[in-house]
Amino acid sequence: MVSQVITHFYERARPFDAHPHDTLLVLSPSHEPSFPSDHAIAAFAIACSVAFVSRRVGAFFLAGATMIGIGRILVGLHYPGDIAGGALIGLIAAGLVFWFSDGRITGLVGLASRVTDPVVRPGWRALDRAKAARRRTRRSA
Repeated sequence: MVSQVITHFYERARPFDAHPHDTLLVLSPSHEPSFPSDHAIAAFAIACSVAFVSRRVGAFFLAGATMIGIGRILVGLHYPGDIAGGALIGLIAAGLVFWFSDGRITGLVGLASRVTDPVVRPGWRALDRAKAARRRTRRSA
């Protein structure tokens, strides 16, 4: 919603439109305004939401969101400021949701864990056995 409001007041041309001779577009073009990046907003809102619940897992999500943003710049769809603006909006949105939820998100994550843990537990056990076997092999070598 914030992105839509911003684009009504500030319309910035995308790099491939503003610099058609300097940009090699490798994806089909979008003709919506460049600032802010909707992809960056979504990626960073998700990543920051996860980071508020778990810093370790959130670090992976933030790395992924950063790669999405860099990729959007490299393919000529956004300027760095578009991604930074989207990241800031995503962070603020995630922060507001987390703050207003008053800790209920942590309860939802706990509920989701109780549902998914039995499904993924065999896989985690197999990985633990493989790690233990690797350690035994290293010690004996």
